[in-house]
Amino acid sequence: MGVDVVLEDEAGEGKEELFDTKNHFSHLLFLPDIETTVLLRSIDPYDDTIFNQIQIPQLISELEAMRTRVTNESFRKLAIQQLEQARLAGLQEETIRLYEAAVTKVDARPVVEQLDALIQFARKAQGQAHIHLRFRGD
Repeated sequence: MGVDVVLEDEAGEGKEELFDTKNHFSHLLFLPDIETTVLLRSIDPYDDTIFNQIQIPQLISELEAMRTRVTNESFRKLAIQQLEQARLAGLQEETIRLYEAAVTKVDARPVVEQLDALIQFARKAQGQAHIHLRFRGD
């Protein structure tokens, strides 16, 4: 399960939802460039994070900036880093092979598509009184 996003009112009632069923948005949260952001880096992939109307324009700006950084190369670097960590941790050979396969099968397109959908979704919330964006982690 990924990080789903809910457009909700001040009572916490969901008005609309964007699902991340394949963990595409979650992958973004582990890119090294996330540390250059203010709001995106605060999204907890394992818990809820809420952004209000004052924060939403900044969030959209950060999402748009990250979109230009989501490339096959950035994900390949992340996959290599994860492979090295798996080797250092002494994981089983079968698990290491899965990480090796991930390095060769990198495809950033689904993440870019999820990011585009999220940017559009956040724009719907922008400027609406008493509407928040809730990022629901696992």
